[in-house]
Amino acid sequence: MPQPVKKLHIKQLTDTIFYIPDSSNIGIITEKDVQTTHIWLVDSGLRPENGTLITQALKEYFGTYTLEAILCTHGHSDHVSGNAYLKQTTGCKIWITAEEEATLAFPEFEQFLICGGTPFPQIKNPYFSAPPTHPDRLLTATETITLPQGTTIQCIPMPGHHFDMIAMLVSAPDHKKVFFAGDALFGKEHMSKYWIPFMLDIGKEKQSLKRIATIKADYYLPSHGIVTTAVESLVELNLFAIHTIEQSIIDLLDTPHTTEQVLTLIANQYNINLKLTQYVLIGTTLRSYLVYLYKCGRIYFEIIDNVFYWKRY
Repeated sequence: MPQPVKKLHIKQLTDTIFYIPDSSNIGIITEKDVQTTHIWLVDSGLRPENGTLITQALKEYFGTYTLEAILCTHGHSDHVSGNAYLKQTTGCKIWITAEEEATLAFPEFEQFLICGGTPFPQIKNPYFSAPPTHPDRLLTATETITLPQGTTIQCIPMPGHHFDMIAMLVSAPDHKKVFFAGDALFGKEHMSKYWIPFMLDIGKEKQSLKRIATIKADYYLPSHGIVTTAVESLVELNLFAIHTIEQSIIDLLDTPHTTEQVLTLIANQYNINLKLTQYVLIGTTLRSYLVYLYKCGRIYFEIIDNVFYWKRY
């Protein structure tokens, strides 16, 4: 039997701010005049067909609309896969920070990074292979964008998960505020399934999470998670997960272990069945943990007979 056609559905947060719940949520910022609804998206989601699905959803919900730009939180493929189609078909602009441009324009960069060299052929799948696009505007991580009718989009630096990732605090003319967190914050369901989310810099991720706890908004939307009106407990959950992994690593390094052994032991401890995708993603993240703990002076390394070992102090 043919598979049913997937549809994306729009949900309203405020008079002018909406979102599309999906595996990677998509933000929608609007300003309306007599001719059209002007739209700015926050990210464009996973799957190559997302561009088509987004245009269908926007047309059904808003009728006549003009897609002005896509504001990318970062360059990971599961956040930008709709960019190429939307830019080609609507002429919209692509905005992203400077250090995220490379991943957006050259998706292979992401594959080489997580594999630590030439990527496995199996990694060249839609999850890691968004159609490449080149940005029309490079954002700074601290700038504020003011739209024609007064909506403001405040870019907030959120490094840690990726190099120059940003979140966006959107303030609408009705004084309602929505915080689009990108991957600086993960929802409860995502954390229960993936207790070790991907991170490149553990220290910066902690700082970003603590920054989120100070941000005042009416709604908070992680890219992977459900919308919430209170963020403190979610920040605490994300920080707690980081703490547990740190402590687990330190505890097992009472005995010297190689990086590969650390990965195996942590996966076993948290009942993670390592398939190839989890192996490269969690492997990259655990190497980030090890270097972070080393820089903090909590563990050290030795190379003995050409074997690299980690050990706690």
